[in-house]
Amino acid sequence: MKKHVAVAAAAVAALAVGQGSASAENWDGFYLGGHAGYTDGEADSPYGAVGGPYVFTNQTAPDVSGGIYGLQGGYNWEVGDDWLLGVEVQATFGEREGDDAGTGGDLNGVSINSEYSIRARGGYLFTPRWLGYVTAGLVRMDVDATAPGATTSEGVNGWTYGLGTEVRFGPHWSGFIEARHDEMDQTRFSFPLNGYDEGITPETDSVRIGVNYRFRGAAAPPPPVVVQQPPPPVVQQPPPPAACPTSQFVVYFEWDRSNLNAAALETIDAAVNRARQCNVSGTVVVGHTDTSGSPTYNQGLSERRASVVRDALVARGMAAGSIQTQARGETDLARATRDGVREPLNRRTAVTITFR
Repeated sequence: MKKHVAVAAAAVAALAVGQGSASAENWDGFYLGGHAGYTDGEADSPYGAVGGPYVFTNQTAPDVSGGIYGLQGGYNWEVGDDWLLGVEVQATFGEREGDDAGTGGDLNGVSINSEYSIRARGGYLFTPRWLGYVTAGLVRMDVDATAPGATTSEGVNGWTYGLGTEVRFGPHWSGFIEARHDEMDQTRFSFPLNGYDEGITPETDSVRIGVNYRFRGAAAPPPPVVVQQPPPPVVQQPPPPAACPTSQFVVYFEWDRSNLNAAALETIDAAVNRARQCNVSGTVVVGHTDTSGSPTYNQGLSERRASVVRDALVARGMAAGSIQTQARGETDLARATRDGVREPLNRRTAVTITFR
């Protein structure tokens, strides 16, 4: 039966192919969602005298395959930059029923009406939006067993484990596909009027496809900030104040990115408009990063951030010869943090323009 888990795992891998990097997402917090899918399984059901051992094993195991649907909810914790831990509870419904075709004498049937699981999840963020994970935990099935003229119901306990992948497609929404295998304990179903007991052991493989709504979405980037130095102090019979004081503009970046988003382009346009109003003496462009990542990687990232801002200024008409670029990596933080912290105010390039 475990071959079905292998087939589902291939489907999981197919969904994940092609998911590139994206803007940073926040996976922490509570979520709720729904799912649907299909279960393939059987329920081994040897029988014997009431209260005695199961000595008759020649009947066909009932097929308990069928469609499923349900709800899930859980909580995630991000661990470092790339790892995630979580816990999830899930309720699944949909009758999965079959019978032994009378191969044991009587026509006996098995129906799985619902199942409930609580599981741990552990995953790795291949990109900020693409999570691959494994999961394992406890499961309980509500099962009916039938014999001629009789029905008995029991709760059957067991273990469940599997793997899946989940992809974010909005600030709050994500979709997932998950393959799981359920191994249940043998449970006694008694038919005293028929003169025998059955020892039923469901074993199932399921594939679930679903969506989750996360109550905590991605944090919005900070708005562009324009910082201007005050004019020089007025002294007795001062000359007219400088028409164009030194101006500084701060371009912010998304986590681990050096491309310019809409807010960054607005800030660059503001800097270019300011430069057109006066005679530019010189421009210094300094790239920075936060502390999430190694110092060597961050140095290179700050160089790319400084370069992309310089190129955007030149493309808008500023003289390339008047622009000096610097890269300071994580050594000059706007907001002090410990190592490994994704701080939006530190992911920046500062543009300082001086005038004649």
